Amino acid sequence: MAVVYPPVKLYFPMSATAPERLEVIDALRGAALFGVLYSNMLWFAGLGNALDAAQARDFVSGLAGQASEYFLDMFVSGKAIGIFTFLFGFGFWMQTEALQRRGGPDAGAIRWRRMAALFVLGLVHWVVWSGEILHIYAVAGVLLMFAVRWRMRTLLIAGIGLAVLSRPVLTRILSLLSGSVYAADALGDDALAQRTDIFMHGGFFDLVRIQLVQDVWPQIVSGFWLAGVGHALGRFMIGVVIAKGKYLQSVERYRRPMLAIVLTCFPLGWFAQRDWLLKDWLRNSGWGVSEYFINEWAQVWNSIGVTAMTAAYICAFVLVWQIDPLRRIQRLLVPVGRMALTNYLLQTPINLLLFCSFGLGLMGKVRMAGCLLITTAVFAAQVLFSRLWLSRMAMGPTEWIWRWWTYGTRPPFRITPCGRTPT
Repeated sequence: MAVVYPPVKLYFPMSATAPERLEVIDALRGAALFGVLYSNMLWFAGLGNALDAAQARDFVSGLAGQASEYFLDMFVSGKAIGIFTFLFGFGFWMQTEALQRRGGPDAGAIRWRRMAALFVLGLVHWVVWSGEILHIYAVAGVLLMFAVRWRMRTLLIAGIGLAVLSRPVLTRILSLLSGSVYAADALGDDALAQRTDIFMHGGFFDLVRIQLVQDVWPQIVSGFWLAGVGHALGRFMIGVVIAKGKYLQSVERYRRPMLAIVLTCFPLGWFAQRDWLLKDWLRNSGWGVSEYFINEWAQVWNSIGVTAMTAAYICAFVLVWQIDPLRRIQRLLVPVGRMALTNYLLQTPINLLLFCSFGLGLMGKVRMAGCLLITTAVFAAQVLFSRLWLSRMAMGPTEWIWRWWTYGTRPPFRITPCGRTPT
């Protein structure tokens, strides 16, 4: 017998009331979670975190390692979290519309409590892992409250500008103003060796301490954190525009424009991410440009590529959803997408137990391709866990806590045998 997933009012990152819920959004969010898990797992495995240059080369050595690195750089890194962030903005507007229809004086307070709850969850998570994003989403979500009433064209232009320029330009400007840099490769070999030793031999609180000192604080003072807020806000704005226009609710009307986006943005994204071609051209142009100028333009060009490919992924996923046999496969991702907040937070303790000394201690023992295999196994377990959980429960445990905090009343947790939440 097929499992019936009951409708709920809240899902991560935001949601509409049950009649407006789009399964394709849950499935897309679930697909993005796989890429988020793979990208984050590599950090726990040491890449960009504790491995020095020689160790990093060994990490991606071999045909399988090089293929996995290419797959990550071209098709996953920046795109998975980009989809995740876009969907937050999409869900934000869907929830805003639902609150407007409900009316009452508490609509604004509900949005503020929702962001406050997300910020607290994010702060706790940030202490454990310096790469977490929920607190950034919360701050950007508050800013979005003031911008959400802008005209759609204004929102779209501002959103694209922030999404493309915040990381490469704003980060660089703020770093120059503060005189501080946030990057693991800015650490010397001795510091990286110290980090490796702590992750492989230290205790949990040793790991927390070194991240607070070497990751969290530099993120703040270098401007990297603020640039992250701008980057998230830009993608939120694009999500709001898509939700306002009802484009994903009326795919039949917009099938040709979506197909055009896929056919245009996918090759553009692939080409633009080959930013070394732009670097070589600028160096050989004879314009006498500085290396600083070359690197800055290359980062902007790469950011354009990531944004373009993210748009292509979203449109392609929605178009494939219209094909019944393929939609059945995509629907396997709906449960994990409906519990995305819970699953995202679960990925951190899973990675800690896999790679750190108080768990299996796999850091330094698993390479790039091995991490992809582990990611696939862990994500498959999350898909199964989510399906089983939602066969009995109305929502994920963290989603339940978030909703309780937001509305001030305890929501029903278990479902009845008929597949509905108790009243």
